[in-house]
Amino acid sequence: MQLLYLQRNRLTGPIPKELANITRAEPWEPGMAYGLYQLNLYQNRLSGPIPKELGNLSQLNGLILHRNQLNGPIPKELGRLTLLDTLTLSDNRLAGTIPPELGALTELQYLYLHNNQLTGAIPPALSGLTKLQPRSTGLYGNDLTSAVTLARSPAGLAEGDGATDFSVTATLDAGTAWAAGLRSDDVAQNVTILGLPSGRANAVGFTATTTPFTIAAGDDSGNSVLKITPTDNTQDNANETITVSVSGTGAPGIANTRLIPAAAYSITLSDDDERVTDPPVDPPNPPVDPPTAFPALSLSLTPPDISEQGGVSVVTASLSEASAAATTLTVVAAPVSPAVAGDFTQSGSTLTIPAGETASAGAVTITAVDNDSVTGDRQVTVSATATNTDA
Repeated sequence: MQLLYLQRNRLTGPIPKELANITRAEPWEPGMAYGLYQLNLYQNRLSGPIPKELGNLSQLNGLILHRNQLNGPIPKELGRLTLLDTLTLSDNRLAGTIPPELGALTELQYLYLHNNQLTGAIPPALSGLTKLQPRSTGLYGNDLTSAVTLARSPAGLAEGDGATDFSVTATLDAGTAWAAGLRSDDVAQNVTILGLPSGRANAVGFTATTTPFTIAAGDDSGNSVLKITPTDNTQDNANETITVSVSGTGAPGIANTRLIPAAAYSITLSDDDERVTDPPVDPPNPPVDPPTAFPALSLSLTPPDISEQGGVSVVTASLSEASAAATTLTVVAAPVSPAVAGDFTQSGSTLTIPAGETASAGAVTITAVDNDSVTGDRQVTVSATATNTDA
């Protein structure tokens, strides 16, 4: 047996590891390879892990397992299938990282891993898959991350220096740069540099401003300016450590990774006032506890990626802990170029998190608008303005 086609049925249960034992007693003709050539099980109800024994099917040309309920990791043993030109594992429940061993599949032309629960970075080893087609690679619909190396100059400033521009260079990891280069339409990656306070009590105050920038497809780095403006006063404050971070989406349309800093990057803001100590006239007042920080607020879209054919994503909000007062959010969705407002519709705009609760009530949805245009994936940003009398 060389071809096993069981797609579009109602098969259940795990994939039998014994499939790896399928061989032919005789070749079809002299010089023809032995063993299974195509294994097609897509669109069934198969569950459980992918058997690592499938990596023994050395003559396999196509492994097509998408649209099932498979879970667990992608076996690294699949990297032994060096004749494989099609690997489709999308629309399952696979978790863990993408094994770098897949970089050995140099004959691969189709790689679909999208819409799973994969995490971590895109392995740089995949850059050796030179036969992949621009529109035949899908890594999106997972929780993949891109580690961005940040170089900043100068390293610090003093309170009295006034507004200071810091040149920041952001460099993508090799896996993300490779994935971004697969796009045939040269979609750039939007990046924002952030300057975040440490939260240290009595530290020197400041404001941070920056302009979002892009890293073009085919490039691995870009530059921005982070402007730090200290709050100059005559008080003796503690030095502040400003965390330099990054946000944005890597390899849009191919992987949609979350940009994260590759390491801890910081700028030191030094106080330049001398400490003055006066003798106390009266006993000192007992220390006053700092005000309680307002709970962290987050938005979620379920699912985060939707189909153009009437796909719907539900917007919800949550607090890290309950507040004594109700929180009202006004939700706004906006297209990210080249997307336009006509690519989606928004239903509802208000979410409410009742006092004493952490989850929102109300209904806000984003619905994709189907059209006849042949275009790439589009992005929509969803944000909200919150009010709370307890804040």
